[in-house]
Amino acid sequence: MLKRVIQKDEKTIYIEKNTGDIHMHGPNGNEIVKSKDIERLRDEFGEWFQIILDAIAQAQQLNAIHHFLTPNPVNTDVFIGRKEELENIYKKLHNNNTFLLLVNGEGGIGKSTLAAEYYRKYEKHYQHCAWLVNEQGIANTLLQLAPVLGLQFEANATPDERWKLLLYELQKLPERCLLVLDNTNKPEDLEVHYTALRGLNNFHMLLTSRISEFQNAPVYKIKGLPEKDALALFTQLYSKHKKEENGLLKEVLKAVNYNTLIIELLAKNLALQNVFTVKYPLQQLLTDVQQSLLHLSQSGTIKTTYQVKSNEKLKKVKTEDIVMAMYNLENLKETEKQLASVFALLPLEAIPFELLKALLPEHPLEAPLKKLVTKGWLEHDQDAQTLKVNQVVQEVVRKKQAGRLIKDGSTVINTLIGHLFDDQSFHKDYMAITLILVRYSESVITALKDQLDTDCLNLLDALGDFYRKSGDLTNVLLSFEKFNNVAKGLSHQSPGDAILKNGLAISYSKLGEIHTDLGNLNKALEFYQKRSKLGRELYKQYPNQVSFKNGLAISYEKLGQTHASLGNLDKALEFYQKRTKLGLELYKQHPNQVSFKNGLAISYVKLAEIYTSLGNLNKALEFSQKQSTLFQELYNQQPNQMSFKNGLAISYAKLGETHASLGNLDKALDFYQKDAQLTNELYNQYPKQVSFKNGLAISYEKLGQTYASLGKLDKSLEFYQKQNILSQELYKQYPNQISFKNGLAISFSKLGETHTDLDNLNKALKFYQKDAQLTKELYNQYPNQVSYKNSLAISYCKLGETHNALGNKNKALEFYQKYNQLELELSHQYPNQVSFKNGLAISFSKLGQTHADLGNLDKALEFFQKYNQLELELYKQYPNQVSFKNSLAISLVKLGVFYTQYQQVTTKAYTYFLEAKILWEELAKDAPAVVEYQRNLENVKNYFD
Repeated sequence: MLKRVIQKDEKTIYIEKNTGDIHMHGPNGNEIVKSKDIERLRDEFGEWFQIILDAIAQAQQLNAIHHFLTPNPVNTDVFIGRKEELENIYKKLHNNNTFLLLVNGEGGIGKSTLAAEYYRKYEKHYQHCAWLVNEQGIANTLLQLAPVLGLQFEANATPDERWKLLLYELQKLPERCLLVLDNTNKPEDLEVHYTALRGLNNFHMLLTSRISEFQNAPVYKIKGLPEKDALALFTQLYSKHKKEENGLLKEVLKAVNYNTLIIELLAKNLALQNVFTVKYPLQQLLTDVQQSLLHLSQSGTIKTTYQVKSNEKLKKVKTEDIVMAMYNLENLKETEKQLASVFALLPLEAIPFELLKALLPEHPLEAPLKKLVTKGWLEHDQDAQTLKVNQVVQEVVRKKQAGRLIKDGSTVINTLIGHLFDDQSFHKDYMAITLILVRYSESVITALKDQLDTDCLNLLDALGDFYRKSGDLTNVLLSFEKFNNVAKGLSHQSPGDAILKNGLAISYSKLGEIHTDLGNLNKALEFYQKRSKLGRELYKQYPNQVSFKNGLAISYEKLGQTHASLGNLDKALEFYQKRTKLGLELYKQHPNQVSFKNGLAISYVKLAEIYTSLGNLNKALEFSQKQSTLFQELYNQQPNQMSFKNGLAISYAKLGETHASLGNLDKALDFYQKDAQLTNELYNQYPKQVSFKNGLAISYEKLGQTYASLGKLDKSLEFYQKQNILSQELYKQYPNQISFKNGLAISFSKLGETHTDLDNLNKALKFYQKDAQLTKELYNQYPNQVSYKNSLAISYCKLGETHNALGNKNKALEFYQKYNQLELELSHQYPNQVSFKNGLAISFSKLGQTHADLGNLDKALEFFQKYNQLELELYKQYPNQVSFKNSLAISLVKLGVFYTQYQQVTTKAYTYFLEAKILWEELAKDAPAVVEYQRNLENVKNYFD
């Protein structure tokens, strides 16, 4: 920079600041005279010479640049550890010909503190030192050095001219100088000025930055403090910490990823809260930070040096305010903000890039992800090709972008829904990824909390559906309870919204389903009634809205199923008839809508089942034939639609069951064979669709049962073995799929039954033991799943029967007692569940017979009487349930036989035989098609001969 001093004889004299050299500009050209040679001009300038000397002295005095070009950085309250990092930075700068080093790390991790400590420790190694906080861009920040360098600009100088002059002055400073640019976080700014900075090779430059990578610039990454140093930092700032709470403190430090700034803030906040007494215990702090750093249960204003300049006072802030200030979303582009929202919804774990692509199909990812990584918002593991967000970033984004999270995450939410509802959920290659997606879904629900919308309702539905398929009933219940709570809230906010009201209705149905699975039938009935009430209201308001009419029809079906399970067969029939009426109307109104035709077919199935339970087998057969006709039509319409082919197969199975009940075993066999043929075709067409493989195993079971009833035990054994082979394959392929484990247990039980019939009792015992082992494992894994508890009870019964047949009466008694104990528990837990009460009655029968065989006659009589008493109660409660009437007659015969064989009280025995005879005469008259009742009647008549 030159300053004009004097003009003489058409010559203009300038003094060069920094050196004191003079520049003479005249008509004969330019001349430069070094300050040390100025004496030779004394005569030429005469009286002006002293003026020039004074100007030179003034210029040289101004050129005296101080060691520190800027105020020093503010020292942190406490500096602990990082010795190795300081030495590594020194070595990188001095040994590797490195002039510029990016000191990189997440917000608050200690980048600025480390750079300030380096500045303080090594400043004597440098000619000049400068510390600048980069707030206005690199060029504007560095131009703050102009005054201290004595650099003055012409008023009309452009920014580019000023920048170039500044670089020129900086390049003239003696080696080696230190420049720290704190908070250099904008890649685009660094890109513009990077080459110019690299040109200052007389400097060592430290750029503290969240930029993780930039061209070939060397990067030194700072991570959280080592645990030992983190403990020391915390305890130095919070002196009341007790050593015995180190375990809790370590969990706190781990939860905040050993972030230096957050450790400082939390420690100071504890010190502030716990001045006299401990009002804010460490345990509560741990709970708070694990849930959210932005919502501490106790938070006060503390003092910190964070981003404080040397001429400023300490900041007085709350922990939450500092955390929020650590990241500025305004520096992100729109696509980057959208992806930041996505990572705010996903778990705090490494997300594979390929999985991210699957969650965001057709979304541009690579460019915005790279930017987020470069800007320090995400961590990128290049070897594993994963991306991860830290807790602080996630919480800041969740709060600052709360209003757009659902919109930004809508694609992810809908993709998750699609995957969780996928029929292939239990395909071997799909299962692992599905479990990951379940975790992602749970994270989305947790992140959105009170912002949940209809898409989130569908996600909760999908989660519950997945958990139900996998047998995790606890999480099914949790998912559907959340579903219901959200649906209630949304419907309450918009009471006139029919869609939201329908969502609430569906949530009640889902709760009914899970309580059915858990055995809470009265609770299930309560929810189904609520669902049906809303369904009727919707149908009344919108009679032309077919989805509401169909929903009401399905709600009647659910009510029918529950009443049937509770033994209320008349009620069940009433609801099944309502369901069929609506189903028939829908089908007639929309004959081309295959789902309504399919729904009507299912309603016929339900009517067939209830008429079977009522003993009206001819009526049951009528509806079985109707459902089969509809399924046949559906299959003929769309033979390549596997669901219709599967429906037809199931319809054959249902016809087989009805004919078996009627005693038409040859017809039953014919239908079971048709079922097996279609299911086998489906399995061969879709070998990866495990439901068809499982369906084929069940088909083989039906065939095995029928051949056993026909007395063809070798043929029965053949099909049970086929069932067992498929069941073992399914269980081996999917060991965590509990329904397949249960299916294998059932197949072992069936093999046990056949070997019992073949009089291979030792073989039968081995299969029953395998059944009991698997069923016990299932019960231990899922103690709240009542069906497994009941299955275990039945397996104990089978073991008892086999030991009894082998003559091991005491062993048989042991298993019958276990059987009885479980049935007692089930009956007491679920007093309205008639099947458990009936199971308890049968267990009393088994105990009675075994005690009689062992000669414990008083005990035997006691149990036979209990058996009879329960069967009488069941019959009186449910007089139309023909199976209970049949069981009551059997219990009477048991008492009659006992009195005849062991007490020789023939008169009393005759009374029991007579009562049984009357019951079977009624059954044979009311249900003449049921072969069993005719056979029982003939048998009891023998006791009168």
